[in-house]
Amino acid sequence: MGGIGLPSLHSLQFSFNCSLISRIYNTHSPLSIWLFKVYITPWKEPTSKSSKFWKQVCSDANSAKDCFHFKVTAFSKFALYWDHWYKDKCLREVADFTSFLSSFPVNDSISVILEGENWKLPSSLPHAVHKAFSDIVIAPGSHENIY
Repeated sequence: MGGIGLPSLHSLQFSFNCSLISRIYNTHSPLSIWLFKVYITPWKEPTSKSSKFWKQVCSDANSAKDCFHFKVTAFSKFALYWDHWYKDKCLREVADFTSFLSSFPVNDSISVILEGENWKLPSSLPHAVHKAFSDIVIAPGSHENIY
């Protein structure tokens, strides 16, 4: 911007939004609690009632999706359905999980299937689903969920 050495306003906003995404997933703060309660996740399509700011956060989150990787921890609260935490994919993108996802409301957090450092899956699910989840390590005690 001009000759004062500042990057474009767009790049500053993009950087801020990516930093915000990292902070809301990695810290337990009033802001992160409120954003998750109101909007669920930046990777869920914003509604027409979403603020202009949140719509831009969602747009930037989708643009940078490949740069964000989730780590499942005992304290994870990210979206079971919307966030790309399963091998860098959303569960809704994996055909094997269709029956699994129908067992939970779409806005539930991953915490509904976690019990400490163990998976808490309904026994009625196919063995393949149990096996797929058992291959995912649940890290102990950290609040850092995205890198």
